[in-house]
Amino acid sequence: MSDEYDYKYDSLEDPYVYPGTQILRNKFGIKHQDLLFELESQITNSKFVKSKRSDDDIPTGNFDLKHLQAVHKYLFGELYDWAGEIRKQGFTSKGQSVFCFAPMIESYARGIFSKMQRENFSEMEVKQCACRLAYYLSEVNALHPFREGNGRSTRLFFQIFADKHGWTLSFEKISHVTLVEAMIESMNGSLAPLSELLEKCLSRQTST
Repeated sequence: MSDEYDYKYDSLEDPYVYPGTQILRNKFGIKHQDLLFELESQITNSKFVKSKRSDDDIPTGNFDLKHLQAVHKYLFGELYDWAGEIRKQGFTSKGQSVFCFAPMIESYARGIFSKMQRENFSEMEVKQCACRLAYYLSEVNALHPFREGNGRSTRLFFQIFADKHGWTLSFEKISHVTLVEAMIESMNGSLAPLSELLEKCLSRQTST
């Protein structure tokens, strides 16, 4: 069900799921995991396709936490009431990669995004751009601000960010499994695999 991880929640009771299940509360009242996963995939895939065809509906902002929240709501708002909201509790992934403690998300995010906004991605060569994007992608992954949908909202957020700075970031050029493995390695302190993958995904836009 999750983007990349099997989550271990930090509470005996997960407020986001139906009691006695691991199924996320949703607007359709679906209580079958496979059906919810299928609908979630259909909705978010449609949003990704739509975002490539038109800029009209893509959330705009200052590439900060509020902007990321808007992207999350854009992707998941049809399905979850809490889309775009910061998670209230924390979780640990399978493999013991610890994500940001919930009360610290906003302050941690300010540091990440303010630093990112100061970099001149438009003037970077592709290798440097991939390296810096890998760093920030890893940092936002560690932030993990939402209960579900972190991976997809983060990828779309960085595609929008890259586009703003004259780059096309196409995650379709690499396998999802390979990306997940590189993201996990980045959580363990090794950014090189993720940087190498992003270099394959990046291309500089040409003016027409």
